[in-house]
Amino acid sequence: MKLLLIPLIFLLCSNPCSTYANEALLNDSSGVPRLIEGESKNIRMVSERVIIELGRTNYTVDASFEFTNDGDTITALVGFPDYGYGFIGKEARANNIFETWVNGKPSAFINKTGIMTISSNTDFVKTVTNHDSLDEADSSLQSLRAIRDNGTRYLVKKVTFPGRTTTTTRVRYTAVYSSRLGYIEYLYGTGGTWKGTIGRAVFVVRTSPDVWMSAVPRFSTFRRNFNNTRKFTRQRTGEFEHEFILTDIKPLGGEVFRVWGNWEGFDKQEQPWEFYSDFDFADKPVNDDFLDILSLAQLRLFHNAFYAYHGKKFTAPDLNAYFKDKNWYKPRDDYRDTDLTDIERENVRKIAAKEEWLNKLVESKQNSGSLK
Repeated sequence: MKLLLIPLIFLLCSNPCSTYANEALLNDSSGVPRLIEGESKNIRMVSERVIIELGRTNYTVDASFEFTNDGDTITALVGFPDYGYGFIGKEARANNIFETWVNGKPSAFINKTGIMTISSNTDFVKTVTNHDSLDEADSSLQSLRAIRDNGTRYLVKKVTFPGRTTTTTRVRYTAVYSSRLGYIEYLYGTGGTWKGTIGRAVFVVRTSPDVWMSAVPRFSTFRRNFNNTRKFTRQRTGEFEHEFILTDIKPLGGEVFRVWGNWEGFDKQEQPWEFYSDFDFADKPVNDDFLDILSLAQLRLFHNAFYAYHGKKFTAPDLNAYFKDKNWYKPRDDYRDTDLTDIERENVRKIAAKEEWLNKLVESKQNSGSLK
């Protein structure tokens, strides 16, 4: 699925931020790169591992791919979509850090323009094959209030796939979050251009004490829905590292891996159990999937949030500092633990069990020297 190049194009502020896509096999016979029709006859993507590391102002994607060729040696155009939702002009593209390798060696690439269709909420539609040829003074473009782009630039490189052997590729880039958006997307659907199914696709999300996932990531259809459309397995490999795994899949063109995070509002630092600054788990059961995205510090806060919701006063400086700024926190002198409902007590029990489990995982990682 992935493999190629990089940059990340910002969406207009009402849309999500695309982290780009899997590498794809291209046809450039017309001079305009586009995805091949169908799939490769001989080259299969055996596996991919995509690491998404979330920072405060930007994020890094490091994606590695393994291919096998069961036919004769072939040199092909491989392209990583430089892809976005907004109008793609020079001013809209981020000048991000990008590197790519083939079999462990740095590889050159070029930016080539694909077909682009510009449309608005009106009947205006314009199709172009050269983004840079657009005249920004064109009155029809000036009149557009909400331009949308269904086009693509490709970061293209030539890759030789020797017959009856394995080829590896890798791409790494850093990109800036789009303005105040709650999620980013990795478009892995372009991986459908390779032969057959992808044997194993691992998506790794790395967080930090300051930057966290606000919901469990999902595999869904690009621009259409937010429900999971793929069965996946998951495992937590550290306090701040999570893996989401697909096996033996044939991706469709519009499939994305969608990650929600707190980068949309560092001014408020809303926790996953809050919704518009209100406690969102009053008498609502919490499930293990939700707990699994939380760090030890977050689990401690969440654990105590059920007590705080009923007005408990805290002497621990960190708890007192956190809850005193919450508009739903109303401290009471007559608080009792028995004020919690049965559901809330069960939630506290589950959170405590997760804290114990995660502490053991962290200790195990520390002892093995591989803490994440």
